[in-house]
Amino acid sequence: MSRLSSLEHDEHAAALREMGIDLILTSRSQAEWSLDRIELKQLHIEFRAEGGSAIVAGISPPDAIVFAVLSAASSDDNLFNGHKVRAFDLIVIPPGQRFIQTALGPHRWTLVSLPIAALPGLDPVVRDEFNRMLELGRVLVLRSRTLAQQIAGNAAAVADVMREPATVKVNGTVAELEVSLLDTLSAAALAAVERARHLPDFSRGRRAGSYEIAHRAAGAFHQPELVPQSVEDFCTALGATERKIRRAFKSFFGMGPAKLAKFHRLNRVRRMLVEGLPDNAKVMSVLSACDVTEFGRFAGEYKAIFGERPSDTLRRNFTIDSPNDAADAAPRRSGR
Repeated sequence: MSRLSSLEHDEHAAALREMGIDLILTSRSQAEWSLDRIELKQLHIEFRAEGGSAIVAGISPPDAIVFAVLSAASSDDNLFNGHKVRAFDLIVIPPGQRFIQTALGPHRWTLVSLPIAALPGLDPVVRDEFNRMLELGRVLVLRSRTLAQQIAGNAAAVADVMREPATVKVNGTVAELEVSLLDTLSAAALAAVERARHLPDFSRGRRAGSYEIAHRAAGAFHQPELVPQSVEDFCTALGATERKIRRAFKSFFGMGPAKLAKFHRLNRVRRMLVEGLPDNAKVMSVLSACDVTEFGRFAGEYKAIFGERPSDTLRRNFTIDSPNDAADAAPRRSGR
């Protein structure tokens, strides 16, 4: 069991980036951030606690089916691929699916992944249910509190047992809990397949257009030199009308284009100050590189989210080895 607890936002965001997931903080953290992972024989379990409002965007693992339970939320205004989600909703995600998650306030997730490589070793009936799930190729939100609570409860029980001293009895208990959890996931896969049969086809029409616009917008943030800052910029970059842009952003991000661009810029500056500055870099040069023009106003917005000024972030993350080197030494990372 690997555990990163009591994380700062920066560490949590970096851990997600290792998995190909981007996180944009949109309000000041109110609680701690943590990320716990458990590797079992057939299943992988992850517990995420995110201490503030955030937008998370990325692609699900290409080699696993993910079952995600919003196990706690401080607000009902949470979105997953444009669907409203509440505490103990269950999200079923086939491999390689694009997603955008928008959450308000502190929230917690329980995620259980079944690697595709494990399918051949499963009971044929169970395997068939997962194979039908794979054929759907779409993210589904299930309003099944019973299944969600069973998944979250079994995952928590595994974590509790894993924290105990290793004994034969405990090891046997973990195996039993994994089998029970796998049975629940199988039922969830079957429920997802049944749910999909009664849903309209979103591969075309207005919703499909909004989905594509939102994910293309999220992708634009990976190209700093092309990042739009206004609705007009987004219209040009995404080849869509202002009406379609605003509708897609409201549905998937819960905010308009200009506001999202502002939050992205704040988080980009934060990341540069914490992780990627060249020698002797100055705060002003970082702000200019991120197309910030109103420095005083930006510093106030930055402090409202991160609790400190940009200069404080730079000072906290870099040190000088000795007074004699202060005049001409390059800033060095502090040992955090």
